[in-house]
Amino acid sequence: MKKKSWILFVGNLAISYNRAILRGISHALERDPALEHYAVCHVEARDIKDMPFADVVGMLISGVDVNESYFTELAEAGMPMVGVAGDRHRAWLGYHVGADDIATGRLAAEHLISRGFTRFGYLGARGHLAMAQRQEGFIAQLAEVQLKAVCFETPLRSASWLSWPRGMQAWAQRVAKPAAVFCCNDQRANSLLIACVRAGIRVPEDIAVVGVDDDDIYATMRRPHLSSIQLQMQVIADKSVEMLVKLIRREVPPVKMLMVGPGTLVVRGSSNIVAADDPLVRSALTLIHQRIARGISVKTLTASLNISRPTLETRFQAALRRSPAAEIRRQQLEKAKTLLATTRLPMPEVAEQAGYTSGKHLSIAFRRDMGTTPTAYRRDRVAASEIPQPKGSGQNASTGAASSLSEES
Repeated sequence: MKKKSWILFVGNLAISYNRAILRGISHALERDPALEHYAVCHVEARDIKDMPFADVVGMLISGVDVNESYFTELAEAGMPMVGVAGDRHRAWLGYHVGADDIATGRLAAEHLISRGFTRFGYLGARGHLAMAQRQEGFIAQLAEVQLKAVCFETPLRSASWLSWPRGMQAWAQRVAKPAAVFCCNDQRANSLLIACVRAGIRVPEDIAVVGVDDDDIYATMRRPHLSSIQLQMQVIADKSVEMLVKLIRREVPPVKMLMVGPGTLVVRGSSNIVAADDPLVRSALTLIHQRIARGISVKTLTASLNISRPTLETRFQAALRRSPAAEIRRQQLEKAKTLLATTRLPMPEVAEQAGYTSGKHLSIAFRRDMGTTPTAYRRDRVAASEIPQPKGSGQNASTGAASSLSEES
């Protein structure tokens, strides 16, 4: 059996970004026969001094909060290293592959602006470069259409949302409503959802919320489910492994820093609404959202609201500059896009859950509004950001090829 050459992944696995990166690294090594003699092992930064380095050939680093001087010594001694998260500011870490956080912030702003919001907030993490750049992109995109955001920062590290300043709840109460809040990650977004419940603030009617990471736990643990931006974790993992292998082989990578743009913004209940100051229009939007899967028409809408169609049309045009029928079509399309990007449901079922009468009508709507087919849309979105499910079970199941340093194969 050939002995493995080990790549160390340094990062805190309590963070969903790091778990996704580690899964992606493992998959990148497994699927390429040219890399079969490499394997990945996880280590926390605090434990780095206890690691045996005899068979370690390189390191992928996602966050160093302790023992930084030791990492500096390793880098100066020639250990190949590539950063894969928010460590771009560290002088000793010369190579980096990561998410384009400015583009991520811009994507969040584009989504919320398209929902008709004019009041915005940003919930960040103090002292973290990636979070600051997400804020920068968000603010810059708003500024292009003469809009602003009120910002609130939480401490970078905390054991739970309860240890963050209780001012988060007071801040949410002070924000003029309806408003849209972009959170620097899903953990903060989840905390904001809790704060809103405690303050009696409705989501998304009073505050719409969008996070980052599309963490499968945070995104679905509360109602409404959390809208979130999927980062292209497999692409980041692939490119970081490619860069590190070049360094291990004493080759020079073509670039020192590579930023990967965000993937899909998965729209769920926390932002699946259009902002409107008119209470009648808000009620209509809520009904459309609640009944979209069962099919809803303008006739059904007017009957439920006990209002005439001309009045509803006039109020919609004044608040949203589009008709009730156009809003129904928009919500159907958004629902279909989310299902295509995040599920493997067959097309007829996607059509049914999005309120279309058939797969044919779904295809017609997609060609008209998106300029492509549902199948092509799914292929393009899923291929860019998908990370395969881990194989096997047990302690090492989440990391695929990751296991102990002593293993040989």
